[in-house]
Amino acid sequence: MPLPRLATALCLALIALPALAEDPTARAKREAEEALIPCTFAEKQQDCELERREWLDAYQKAKAGDYQGQRNVAYMLRAGPTPPMRINPIQACAWRWVILNSGHARVDTGDTSNFQNACRPLDIAGREASQARADALLREIRASPARMPAPAPRPAPFKGPLDGTARPLSP
Repeated sequence: MPLPRLATALCLALIALPALAEDPTARAKREAEEALIPCTFAEKQQDCELERREWLDAYQKAKAGDYQGQRNVAYMLRAGPTPPMRINPIQACAWRWVILNSGHARVDTGDTSNFQNACRPLDIAGREASQARADALLREIRASPARMPAPAPRPAPFKGPLDGTARPLSP
């Protein structure tokens, strides 16, 4: 191998090395954050922040192999909400491929229909890019899935005095 090619290959290997060593859960979080737009321009800041958290949670679940997480990610990538999401039809189609090819017992005709709706509008290059991304996602998920996010903490039960307006739940 000529010296310039060797130097180029070495540089590329050094650049890629940190990504290869990255924990799957950390990689999932980083990828999810890259798809977000800051909420500073959103009309409703609280809604935007909530949607950011929902996206981050769904993406981590999707990368952990969770069926509903994958469905949510595919939907959000195609339909929003924006902000904070960057709509990405190629990624949305790729996640629909993942769902159909992941072997989930819950896959149904609705998933097939969602796949067709997400992928049909793409041109040939877009479909090929989606297929390549789906193949890479499936390999990542099968080889080293991200960990599921921790469940949200349950609120403490109310222990204060009642204000006299409470009514029994049953007659």
